[in-house]
Amino acid sequence: MLRRVFFYVVPALVFIGCCSTATPDKQHVYIISTNDIHANIDAMPRLMTLVKEYEMQGDVLLVDAGDRVSGNAFVDDAPCPGLPIIELMNVVGYDVVTLGNHEFDNGSGALRDMVASSQFKTICANVDSSAKGVDFEPYAIVNVAGIDIGFVGVVGIDYGGRPLGGEAAYRDFTFTSDVDAALEWCITVDEKCDFVALLSHMGLDSDRAFAQRTTSCNWVVGGHTHDIVGERCGEVYISQNRKSLDYVTVADIEVVNGEVASV
Repeated sequence: MLRRVFFYVVPALVFIGCCSTATPDKQHVYIISTNDIHANIDAMPRLMTLVKEYEMQGDVLLVDAGDRVSGNAFVDDAPCPGLPIIELMNVVGYDVVTLGNHEFDNGSGALRDMVASSQFKTICANVDSSAKGVDFEPYAIVNVAGIDIGFVGVVGIDYGGRPLGGEAAYRDFTFTSDVDAALEWCITVDEKCDFVALLSHMGLDSDRAFAQRTTSCNWVVGGHTHDIVGERCGEVYISQNRKSLDYVTVADIEVVNGEVASV
């Protein structure tokens, strides 16, 4: 975990630097996060430009915390609802996303089609829909620049044990506790990874409640409540970028000799 890296790896690197003329192998991994895109296709070219700029500086991962649809008739009323934004996300180069409540708007069939068309990984730890042929892994691990970065995904169940929205949209799905699932799976991923991020569509209050209870997560990539947030809660950093690609958050992970040196 990053906290151990700060206390053990960084002093070791300083000591080695004093005794050797070897140049440290330094790399940068940039994780660009979005949330609540709400089908704002007009903003995708700006996002792609940003991604390309960071790709000239290091490795880039692009992640999203849910609600990619609901906000543009061209996207939402397409023959395959939601597909136009998925196609643009494929072009821009997303890597890992979680589910928001609006991903369920058109039921399991539309969600299955969106996932099948995605060239990125969709994860969610607190939803079960396997009976309808739509199954989600709780987490994904990406190896980049010699380190393992783990992502856990959750969707908020703030509406009677299910996400916000009409009950009919959720008839093919069952849900478990969002915060409890996040806590459980971050522990699992922390044991395997050098850096752990929670892709959360729970909302800011739940993100803070989670952060206060965990020592197994470095960053909560938040969404759902359309806040603009960049704050530290205990040992966890929480971010949220309002909506419609008004903003993004970029984590700059410096990797030295295969270890996380700073974020």
